[in-house]
Amino acid sequence: MPTARQNAAAQFDVSAYLKTKLVSKESLNFFGVDVPVPTDTPLGVTLQAQEAQRNPEAVSEQNVLDLLGGIIGEDKAEEIKEVNAGVRACGALLLWAYRNASGDECTFPEAFEEYEENERASREAAEAEDGEGKATAVPKANRATRRASDRATQSGKNTGSTGRK
Repeated sequence: MPTARQNAAAQFDVSAYLKTKLVSKESLNFFGVDVPVPTDTPLGVTLQAQEAQRNPEAVSEQNVLDLLGGIIGEDKAEEIKEVNAGVRACGALLLWAYRNASGDECTFPEAFEEYEENERASREAAEAEDGEGKATAVPKANRATRRASDRATQSGKNTGSTGRK
């Protein structure tokens, strides 16, 4: 026969318990949409976010809205879609929501700055990959000069030393 404690454990409503523990009393006014500070991240959202990081080319407006909907609720995501806030604002909102939902307290200005830094780093990496923008590769004319210099150094001709020990 089960004990009283076993009966209580068997009838314990985890969902109801977490709703009382994880309810946010704070919110963010995002272009007129009242967005409560998220307090937990559903597993599906975590998996979607990981997939978006692996394949950034496949990220679309709908993917962002789906991720937001998973964290802050589908109704809030629809309201945000209706205000047409813009890419950077929505990207920063998603970062803010995800960080807070993961337990890492973050203000919207902090999330916006981080979002812009991430975007800048992504652009620079893409430019370096394409060979455009930042001068990360040595031009071909200089490469031949550098190789000739390396060959001369290896053969002992131009070591740059003074001969003193």
